[in-house]
Amino acid sequence: MSVTRPNSSSSGRASTQNLPTLSRSPMGYGTDESLRERLLTQAGYTEAMLAEVAKQVVDKQVALLSAQTTQFFACHGTVTDTRTVPDHRTQLNAAKALTTLLGVQAPPAKQVVTVVHTLDLPAWMQPDVLEAEVVEETDGTTGNTQG
Repeated sequence: MSVTRPNSSSSGRASTQNLPTLSRSPMGYGTDESLRERLLTQAGYTEAMLAEVAKQVVDKQVALLSAQTTQFFACHGTVTDTRTVPDHRTQLNAAKALTTLLGVQAPPAKQVVTVVHTLDLPAWMQPDVLEAEVVEETDGTTGNTQG
């Protein structure tokens, strides 16, 4: 089910757009998504404007995947050489931002690994096996043994 809401554009004329029906909490506030949606609508953003902004953000992040930086080399205060090299930190951050933005980032692993070490000692390192002496306990009064 959709609700048509008026939206004032920057040109001053009213336009309408279809937005999904929003759930409301008992205090009158909607979900985080509905609050964001209401704020954007009241600020005059249309779905077309938001789509254009999203396209610009993705395009910028894609461009940053091939970011480069220039290194300057100096001797006695005079630049003697410059080199343009890939900016790996910027490229990595752009890749992380894109995977998060596009929703293709793998969730963090919640796996616990237990490592057990087993040592096989040579015979000369093994403790000597002694026969244990058996001791009987008595309660001290009647000569009865416990055990």
